[in-house]
Amino acid sequence: MVSVIKIMRYLLMAILALSLAGSFSSAAYGQKKPKIIKQKKTTADQQKKEDTEESAEPDKVLYERAMKDIKKTKYIDARLTLQTLINTYPDSEYLAKAKLATADSFFKEGGTSNLTQSIEEYKNFIVFFPFLDEAAYAQMQVGLAHYRMTEKSDRDSSQAESAEDEFQTFLLKYPQSPLAPKAEQYLRNVQEVLADGEFRIARLYYTKPD
Repeated sequence: MVSVIKIMRYLLMAILALSLAGSFSSAAYGQKKPKIIKQKKTTADQQKKEDTEESAEPDKVLYERAMKDIKKTKYIDARLTLQTLINTYPDSEYLAKAKLATADSFFKEGGTSNLTQSIEEYKNFIVFFPFLDEAAYAQMQVGLAHYRMTEKSDRDSSQAESAEDEFQTFLLKYPQSPLAPKAEQYLRNVQEVLADGEFRIARLYYTKPD
């Protein structure tokens, strides 16, 4: 009798063990497999671009950004960027270019106030960088700024006189410059305006009744 009881006990324990094993197996099977996140592959061009941006000098980045803004006629944005470069990197190799670009931005934007400001900027450039090749260009631009503000021969001749002085200064300082023929032509043009104005005044006095 005892043996029969032991056998039944062993059978119950075996059945219980099999039941528990089945439960663990079902639970394990029902678990979701963890997702494997695949990283996007970086192309060679993208990596090269990122490396270039990281390694580029900040002053160069600022200068190139300003040049793009000038091409897009975003003159105010360009000048803000150039001023940041000038103030932040006073020893930058782009300092002279930044100052000249600032003057160019005023000249290209046009209008009396901007042209007047461009003259000041160009002259400052000549003072700070007199031995650079760009100094001749800056002097030429001073004459052109006055030339663009020159009025008709029967009106105020002050801008024409200033243009004449600046073109003559250019030819004295930079006679061998490739820009010299252009300066000579503008000088003749402005002298014709001045001569015509003097002729009008002389005729006025000549025809004026006593």
